[in-house]
Amino acid sequence: MLRRRLAWYGGLILLAACDPAYYMRVSNPLRPAASLACLDSAAAASGTVAVISKGHAKPGHEKFEIRFQEATALPLAASLEFAKGPASDSSVVTSIRYRWIGGSTRLEPGAESNARAQAATVLAELRAKCAPTATPVVECRYEGLRPGNCRAPA
Repeated sequence: MLRRRLAWYGGLILLAACDPAYYMRVSNPLRPAASLACLDSAAAASGTVAVISKGHAKPGHEKFEIRFQEATALPLAASLEFAKGPASDSSVVTSIRYRWIGGSTRLEPGAESNARAQAATVLAELRAKCAPTATPVVECRYEGLRPGNCRAPA
């Protein structure tokens, strides 16, 4: 019994000492839906990002770890994700999800603006190739411990 308690408290202390991860997602729902095959090939051929690896896929959902090609890219880990909406919606949401560990729960205003602009460029490239009639609506939200909308673009 004592060992269990010590292990439980030790795990709790270890968890409290770890830095949490924070996320910012920039997304564009594509209506009418683009095919995942088109989005896959457009991402692979992109001059803006390099696909590092393909992540775990669920039916109707694709995920790629990416790196931005431009020298001014932020030093944040990022993933490019495609997710089919509900059947009644017939959309595919394309998004770039940035992540960082520890520090602030939100990016500084300048870094947030740069990350949003980088993501919007990639999403516009994918939209132009795979869903040219889709409305260019780019949404930005923080996820995780302190969710909420990004700041208004400057």
